[in-house]
Amino acid sequence: MVYRRSVRASAFGLCFIIGCALVPACTCADPPSKCEPDGSCAPFVLSAPVEIVRDADGVVHVYGKTDADVFYASGYMQAVDRLFQMDLMRRQVYGRRAEVLGDGFVGDDELIRKLDVARWGKEHSADIRQNQPQSFELVLAWVAGINARIAEVTSGEAELPVGFATLAYEPEEWTTDDAFAIGKTIVFQNGNQLEFDLLATLINQYQPDLFAALPAYSPLVDEFIVASDSRSPSPSPLPPAPPRAPALPGDAGDAGDAGKRLESMFARLRQLRPGASNNWAVGAALTENGKSLIAGDPHQGLKSPSLMWMLHLNTVEQGGTLDVAGWTFVGTPGVSLGHNQHLAWTATTNYPDVTDLWDVQVVDGAVLIAGEPVPIEVREEQILVKGGESQPVTVEVVPGYGVLLPTDLSPLPVGDAGNRLLFNWTGYRTTHEAQAFFAIDKATTVD
Repeated sequence: MVYRRSVRASAFGLCFIIGCALVPACTCADPPSKCEPDGSCAPFVLSAPVEIVRDADGVVHVYGKTDADVFYASGYMQAVDRLFQMDLMRRQVYGRRAEVLGDGFVGDDELIRKLDVARWGKEHSADIRQNQPQSFELVLAWVAGINARIAEVTSGEAELPVGFATLAYEPEEWTTDDAFAIGKTIVFQNGNQLEFDLLATLINQYQPDLFAALPAYSPLVDEFIVASDSRSPSPSPLPPAPPRAPALPGDAGDAGDAGKRLESMFARLRQLRPGASNNWAVGAALTENGKSLIAGDPHQGLKSPSLMWMLHLNTVEQGGTLDVAGWTFVGTPGVSLGHNQHLAWTATTNYPDVTDLWDVQVVDGAVLIAGEPVPIEVREEQILVKGGESQPVTVEVVPGYGVLLPTDLSPLPVGDAGNRLLFNWTGYRTTHEAQAFFAIDKATTVD
């Protein structure tokens, strides 16, 4: 669909203008060196008024002069529509839901903190700020728009969303770290193999014949997905661990106990459980009208509010290059799935092999990797609990190799003899999903 100014009067409903706004945020016109060490910078200033139109279906259309201007307005409008949902999403990422939802979320908060995904969102933010300031400017503008709406809510100018009112707390301001941490966690959830790796290991441990006959969640193609110099932080491949005798934890004959522990494992991983999806495309040479067709089903559950938020961003009408419509994951900027005047795109989860799980030995505060000790970085945190006492959580990071999982997460017989499960993910590094989506939003060719 092409959104044209001439059809707005009949097809669109609400329309209003955001004028020049001053909101604290860095701008890309100032290189990172001009920002203060504490991250504060000159206020973000809209270069020109931005027009926001909400059509009859409730979809937000933003018309502005620059990409940063429309990103600012889209952040503001996403907060208008979904501020409470955005806050809960951010709290899930940082392991802070128990603060407002109570002790039933302590276990979820503990696991997500131990996985240490949020730290890599922060690392990603710092890297983009330094090395890709144009992309960083868009996120800064988007965050400034969110904070403009939060200022309206906390000052009483706008009504506090019902979720905040019900739970008796107010929203906190956003930072660019939040946007990248949420994006990183969404990628982790959609491509997460931790649950699959644990299940495959259990089958291999207790039913090796079954595993040999039916490899569980093995890659379709045995091929590396990262550059050769990034495949292992060690100078040589890790030797395989010696095989263990298949023995159930505790009483070797108590299969029921193992089943209960397996059920407990799946319950603890519910917030990270991956889904499925599918899509298809038909080339222009095979369609009646000579135009390509594309369809995507991300398999996101029909829940309210939806995980997705729909929007349209346009700077083309004022001489810019952006005219894109589609969906973004709540809590993230830009358009993740959608189309512009030249291309349409969707996404699917296809489970490439992006994780590793090792049974490792821990000796004197270090993990033995290929016989060499790698010191564990230990970080103590507190989970605040609404209506209850704070709960301590220990985060254990093995630099270059991942994180140690909780000893009670899996029914696997580890933890008794100094053994732990070490988990690694390709996302434990600076990655560039945001820049990829921003580039797709303006792409004119498949290449």
